[in-house]
Amino acid sequence: MRELEAAAAIRSDVDTGIRRHDQIILRPFDASANVSNVSYI
Repeated sequence: MRELEAAAAIRSDVDTGIRRHDQIILRPFDASANVSNVSYI
């Protein structure tokens, strides 16, 4: 049971790490997309 709990904890840490990584990567693209859209108007 402890091994399964440890594996689940590691998996959730990895999931949150991936989500944070995605947010960090996507934010600059979102910002640049918004800037480029505004400049065209």
